[in-house]
Amino acid sequence: MSKFDIGANSEKLAIWYRDVPITIDEFNRLEGKITKECKKYLIGKTCVWEKNKRCAEERVKDIYTRLGQVFGYVEPSLKRLVNYAHAIDHFQRIVPDIASDILAGRTRLSLKDAIVLARMDVSDIRVIMERLACEETPATVIFKEQIEESKTKKRRGRPKRKYPKAPAISIKDTPPYDPDAQAVALSFTIPSWVNAIDKIFMSDGLHKISKTARNKLAGELTALKDISDIMIAMLSDDNGKD
Repeated sequence: MSKFDIGANSEKLAIWYRDVPITIDEFNRLEGKITKECKKYLIGKTCVWEKNKRCAEERVKDIYTRLGQVFGYVEPSLKRLVNYAHAIDHFQRIVPDIASDILAGRTRLSLKDAIVLARMDVSDIRVIMERLACEETPATVIFKEQIEESKTKKRRGRPKRKYPKAPAISIKDTPPYDPDAQAVALSFTIPSWVNAIDKIFMSDGLHKISKTARNKLAGELTALKDISDIMIAMLSDDNGKD
């Protein structure tokens, strides 16, 4: 596959390097041709790639020291850039338009605000980004107000509905067969898996996971992917047969 055109838009170029390791030479050629947000993202991704391919003898601290000399950042700043890169990747999965706006420089967010925003629900992310675009209110105030608003909604909950009393069922009664039951239950369960995977992916402690745990997780994810591919193919074949 050919290298991405460095004259492309910053957001497209950043997404290209989301899955392709960038070399220091390639990064230097981009200097002055990309937005500051894209540059921060690429530095964070470089740290992620270098940590993932490190040998057993190399410490993560050594990687940050080495890259810090190249990019001119100290270790704590590089760690923030890693979390920033994970946040942008998370936005790309759930709100790709917002990820593009940030990387293109159309929406300005500090590293801290981007990282905090990535931990929120999609609805809260949308509200905050809309307010940032049309208000002069400081970002910290908008974040605080939206967090409080979300807490209030959760405490208030939904109004209780009055349902007719269900008829008594004997343990001898066989419940009616529902062919959708297992599929519906699985549809409600899978989002919690995705959320758990996102939390591990966004964690800066991914490199600390033991080899045994890594192999176990990789095996289970592979099995999940295989059965998911098979089920998707089967569901696609059944489309339109109702």
